[in-house]
Amino acid sequence: MESHKAEVAAILAHSTGLELDVVTRSIAKIHYGYHPITHPVIASQQHIADTFATAGLLPSAPNVQDAAPEI
Repeated sequence: MESHKAEVAAILAHSTGLELDVVTRSIAKIHYGYHPITHPVIASQQHIADTFATAGLLPSAPNVQDAAPEI
């Protein structure tokens, strides 16, 4: 995925309406890749879901562990 940052930026700029240069700068700071789903990854994703729910961006926080494969 690292080799496709320009394509990712173009897709995100189009889908979000953000300026391409803004998205390109943001994408440059992100490292893409595949990672195993571990307990810390699940906890991090749960924290994000909880934060979005608290901010009113989600009606409620999903239980990420329920959606994760058995580890």
